[in-house]
Amino acid sequence: MRVGVAVVSLLLSGLALYGQSSTASLRGVVTDPTQAVIPGAIVTATDILRNIRQTATTDQGGRYVFTQLQPSTYQIRVEAAGFETSVVSDVVLQVAQQATINLELKVGTPTTSVEVTGAAPLLNMTSAEMGQVVENAYIRSIPLIDRYFVRLAFLTPGVVGTNTDPGLGTTAR
Repeated sequence: MRVGVAVVSLLLSGLALYGQSSTASLRGVVTDPTQAVIPGAIVTATDILRNIRQTATTDQGGRYVFTQLQPSTYQIRVEAAGFETSVVSDVVLQVAQQATINLELKVGTPTTSVEVTGAAPLLNMTSAEMGQVVENAYIRSIPLIDRYFVRLAFLTPGVVGTNTDPGLGTTAR
């Protein structure tokens, strides 16, 4: 009986961690100048800092998805037969971010490349999840009681503690 309770407790404790994510995702639709979708386009996301490439092929609706991307700065490259290659540089993905970048390819030869630099900030219109990146230099510079890392969660806007967590903040009742 005790073994069964221990196993159930262990399984249920993993459910609380299920919602935590340390990665980001990127999705979008590839279209031509007339807004027609382009199936079969090759989309490559390159982590500029680590030089790691991931490739996806657009589906029949022109959609591509990258999941489990490490937070970093990416270069997005799109190639399709009969279209110019398009490159979007300096795409910054943060923890738990779900970014959407729709790409438009111009008709032309694949040897011609169009590079887009300087884009609007990425807004997460897919999910209400929040994530926060706390840099090591910042952690070292702030007063953190007992260096208890869990308190760093309260640096994220909208996060409050409960009255059952002494020292971790309180909520108004």
